[in-house]
Amino acid sequence: MRTTIVPAPGALARSAFKGAHYSWPFERRARPFVVRIVEPHDYAPGNHTDLFYAVMTELFELTGGAVDGFDADKPNQDRWDLTTFPEAFVPSETLINALQMLASYGPSGCVHVGLRPSKADTHLFKISELKNLLDELSDQSPKREDDLSPFRTWLKGQTGTKLFNVGCLFVVDSDGDLRVCLHPKLVRSQFESNPLPERHMEEGQLLSLVTLCPSDPIYPTITLQPLLCSDALNLPTDRSTGGPLMAVNRYANSFGKVIPDHVDIVSVATCTPQTKTRTSDAMVYRDWHGKFQETFLALAENSDYARHHFAAVVLANFQEIGKSAGGLSGIFLPVAPRYEAFPEGINVTCWGRPKSQDSGNNRWSSPGDDPLTAWQNRGFIASLTPNEIKDESARILGCTIHRLPRENSLWATNASLTKCEISVGQLNDAGKINFKRMSDHVGI
Repeated sequence: MRTTIVPAPGALARSAFKGAHYSWPFERRARPFVVRIVEPHDYAPGNHTDLFYAVMTELFELTGGAVDGFDADKPNQDRWDLTTFPEAFVPSETLINALQMLASYGPSGCVHVGLRPSKADTHLFKISELKNLLDELSDQSPKREDDLSPFRTWLKGQTGTKLFNVGCLFVVDSDGDLRVCLHPKLVRSQFESNPLPERHMEEGQLLSLVTLCPSDPIYPTITLQPLLCSDALNLPTDRSTGGPLMAVNRYANSFGKVIPDHVDIVSVATCTPQTKTRTSDAMVYRDWHGKFQETFLALAENSDYARHHFAAVVLANFQEIGKSAGGLSGIFLPVAPRYEAFPEGINVTCWGRPKSQDSGNNRWSSPGDDPLTAWQNRGFIASLTPNEIKDESARILGCTIHRLPRENSLWATNASLTKCEISVGQLNDAGKINFKRMSDHVGI
């Protein structure tokens, strides 16, 4: 299957963006969509490579250590469909090494991760560094021209000393080919605005959508939109066009004549401080940043986001970002949570109101509420509860979206999250990171 690389000639004049729509054959084995969300304990770039290899070992069942290669004959018992890492996470050199190992592996789930230059103290890429990355990626996959042409074409239009924040979504498709989507960040955060030109991020103009086409046609296609942190927020942009979520709807002509009618999964690699709030009895807790909460609601009900009305939002964050509180990595679903309890270590925040309240506005629940049993809910966020254990390297939240909202009948009971579990990574005596299920983890 080929990739729609650039808009039709007449569309470019009418749109502020270029659009890349990828169609990849995908081995979908069942209707549930299985997610893994990686939350490192700290934002510490010097440790990210070892952690990335350790997580890849856990996910792909590498043999002989974290970087020695894949055992293609070993069945992957815990199949997953998407794993999301945080923003500004893996050095480009580490990515290349991992893709070289993955190239001989069989069909896999998708991995979404934020990138950073290999030899720099910043997460922003120079144009020359991105050109080098493209050259290295070109040696990885027989589908490289289909996959890299949209990003290469966009990059050719960039000049001077501009700096960009870049993410990567990759997968081994159902034909056994490695597929790669590079995407630039389109919305600058407040932390990426700087009086120094070498610290100031340039906003990209390339929209990316990836449609996974199951090899078994009994299963519908799934369209993902990969984003980086503030891409998901409704913030002012340099060109006054809004972010990529709104742009996919308002500037659909960026993709030419073919664009998916629905986006099922929005994967957001983030590095964002969260809000600390107090309950009426002075209990302090973390809450998803208000701008993200606004986005969750807008996707579900705002007509400017019509293609995203049934989208699940997957978010990966660092638990601690310097002296700031981060965390709350998890999933937003635009349906009621259905269940009256979730496993220990998973916090559920609901959008709704108490059943005892005959009228009034919906709101986000707080720890003093009992939203799972005493509320009428329209949507919810299931996220990792911050943990004070200092020797943790990372946690992986695993869960299954039992039915994607678009695939569930409106007359049926809302499908929710199932098979929720947490894996905890710690350094062993040999200096390697091992993961154990939270229930088996000493001290929890």
